[in-house]
Amino acid sequence: MDRKKNLCIPTIWDNGFLYELKKRGLHKNIFEIYGSLPVSVIGSGRPSTSLPKVDVDHVEEHINIAHSMGINLISSLMLLVWVFGNLIQNIIIKLLTVTLLFNP
Repeated sequence: MDRKKNLCIPTIWDNGFLYELKKRGLHKNIFEIYGSLPVSVIGSGRPSTSLPKVDVDHVEEHINIAHSMGINLISSLMLLVWVFGNLIQNIIIKLLTVTLLFNP
């Protein structure tokens, strides 16, 4: 990791916030952002009522803007896999398998 880029900050999916960071030159210090969506297969630990209502197209645009500034995105799912490795992967696969069995 670049020593100058050492911050990991939350995002509320506001593109204006990213542009303001860039305008002030602060994006150069940010390695990654993380955020939660109101709907998730595994949840996020945050109440969905407190999360911004965004659609997939907006999230994709937000991620593309962040990437254009050299900022990565880490999701709660990615973080769980990184921390718990194969254990969480197996749980997710079982959860999806059961979901598909009951909702063909």
